[in-house]
Amino acid sequence: MGIKINVLVDTFKRWGRAVSTLGGEDADVLNKFDIAPLMDKLGAINSAEEQLAEQRAQLDAKAADLALRRSVVEQSLSQYVFFGQIEPGEENSDFHRQLFENEKVHFAKDVDDMVNMRIGDKGSCKRAFARWAVNNGVPEITAGIFTFMTNVAVSGGAPSYRDLLGDIDGVLEHPVEAYTPPRAGEVAVAVLYTISKGVNYRWAEGGRKLVENIYAHFQKEMVERGHPIYLTTLSPIRGFTLAMEAELGRDKVDELLANDEGQDYFRQRMMQYFCELDEKDRPDEVMNFHLGNGASICDIKFNPSSKKDWAMVNYLYHPDPERLAMCKALYLQKQIRSMAPHLYELMEREELRGHIEKTKPVDLYGDRINAPSNMRAALELLPNTAP
Repeated sequence: MGIKINVLVDTFKRWGRAVSTLGGEDADVLNKFDIAPLMDKLGAINSAEEQLAEQRAQLDAKAADLALRRSVVEQSLSQYVFFGQIEPGEENSDFHRQLFENEKVHFAKDVDDMVNMRIGDKGSCKRAFARWAVNNGVPEITAGIFTFMTNVAVSGGAPSYRDLLGDIDGVLEHPVEAYTPPRAGEVAVAVLYTISKGVNYRWAEGGRKLVENIYAHFQKEMVERGHPIYLTTLSPIRGFTLAMEAELGRDKVDELLANDEGQDYFRQRMMQYFCELDEKDRPDEVMNFHLGNGASICDIKFNPSSKKDWAMVNYLYHPDPERLAMCKALYLQKQIRSMAPHLYELMEREELRGHIEKTKPVDLYGDRINAPSNMRAALELLPNTAP
């Protein structure tokens, strides 16, 4: 359609130029040229476009109707979806099997290995949580997540960014044991470190809903325990690591990981990677997921001994729901990635300065956010956002 219109436009342009440059009898001939056939073709094209626009409007209306109907049905189905902690014990063996079979990130040797090394009771440092749907009395897990409770040093009354866990092998190999509450100078952190996702009931899969459930669970647990619990992740960034290995070769990657200067190089490249990503065109699914939930990028960790996940990211969910909502709004409405101040400082280096408009340094535990001066002021720049 567009090609035909362009041909017609070019024809009219050539005709117009000819009329303006020729005179006498030649101009009279052009002025008497019958353009009715061309006008008929143009009219046919316009009519076809109007029909397409009408069909598009009809399809949009049908899509909106289907979305509404889907929402109603899913709302009805939601009463058959549950969330809770999956504890050890023979009575939960089917849940254990499902979690093992649907593991997506860090695979266990077998079901027994997974239960022994990852699933404890409520007072344990390592626990499993899940959402499941029940059909005819049979529960099936739609999504699961594993957590590791630990304590890290306090900085300004909250976790020190750089002290957040970075060694995924250490987490995986840590035994299931009783969690010890934080002592003076420490704060509790719940680390999300691997997920399990079912293949059925996609309508109930809801990764974002699962994180909402986990967040609400630890909000309640904070009250029960009488101290804050910061929800953080130890997330792979495999799009970046694979790209670096393809560009540099694995031997060069290992060489750079072996020293601080090399790790600093990767840190800068990772910040560039984060800021060049576009949610629609080239998303990093893990980053987009956590920032879209309201989390912030709080630190970058390196594990030189790991062959797969030698670079990891700590995303942190602030325990104050209002602050979490503000960070979520900054990302979803403005594509601004909130991050710890020490990472933002990297953006001020000459080689990264061009990306600085896509980031804002957030002191998650105080009132500081640069340009604008605080989070509430930042929200005033966002349309249709309530604090």
